[in-house]
Amino acid sequence: CEKAGCNVDMVRIGMGSDNRIGKRFLFPGIGYGGSCFPKDVQALAKTSSENGYEFRMLNSVGNYVRVIDQYQILELDAKGQIWLMMSTIDLSPNQDVESSVKCQILNFRTGKIIPSSVDNKPQLELTKRELEVLTFVKQGFLSKEISDKLFISVHTVNTHRQRLLEKLGANNTIEAIIFATKHGLI
Repeated sequence: CEKAGCNVDMVRIGMGSDNRIGKRFLFPGIGYGGSCFPKDVQALAKTSSENGYEFRMLNSVGNYVRVIDQYQILELDAKGQIWLMMSTIDLSPNQDVESSVKCQILNFRTGKIIPSSVDNKPQLELTKRELEVLTFVKQGFLSKEISDKLFISVHTVNTHRQRLLEKLGANNTIEAIIFATKHGLI
């Protein structure tokens, strides 16, 4: 929720106030599901991938771990809609936080694997000069020092820094550096 700009507690309060849903569905147990489950999971997966996020669980010692979320359609109704589906969640063998999300679809009938990429690297066009400036910023150089190293004015360095914040959607230099590093831009 936070990645999408929502407060999970407020979402729970709002959803729980609808007597068709109620609070008991907001803390699901092993029997969670129902006719809306497939579309709800698809919406959650779509929102996660749009925000460069993946499924994780909080383990017993308070650390988040990557999980594999798998679904298999067991039966369709007369209209061809999913009637019965099985979902399993397991720990991912890949717990490397630096690696990208891997998604694929397996056709259980044919055995064919259909790759479905979730590109964690944003499609940004940073200029060579912007990348140089950001690299120097990451190394702790001040605008004046960067201008001396690149033989450009301090004003030009500051313009590059401002454009970097805009392009990366960052509020400050630290956010820009974290974003660029996480997504392999620098």
